[in-house]
Amino acid sequence: MKKRSEDTKISLNYEKYKKNEEKIEKISEKYKDLFTKKTDLEFSNLKIDMIEIEKDTTILKSRKEWLNALAKDIYVKESFSVLKELIDK
Repeated sequence: MKKRSEDTKISLNYEKYKKNEEKIEKISEKYKDLFTKKTDLEFSNLKIDMIEIEKDTTILKSRKEWLNALAKDIYVKESFSVLKELIDK
């Protein structure tokens, strides 16, 4: 990934360009599931917040989307794993 972000050269030869793009697509397929699958973590709003959230449907919708995004976030899951390891020591 880092190599890809540092690579700023693009071939003007269409065949080379296309071949490189296909190679990149194959590599990215390995990581695609990491960002689409839900983790085993569950998030919810605090009960006290729900009183205000339920009054406005747009806020309710955005909170649901945010909580869903959190559940898919591998960085949040990894952060929890690191914290758990530190606590267990």
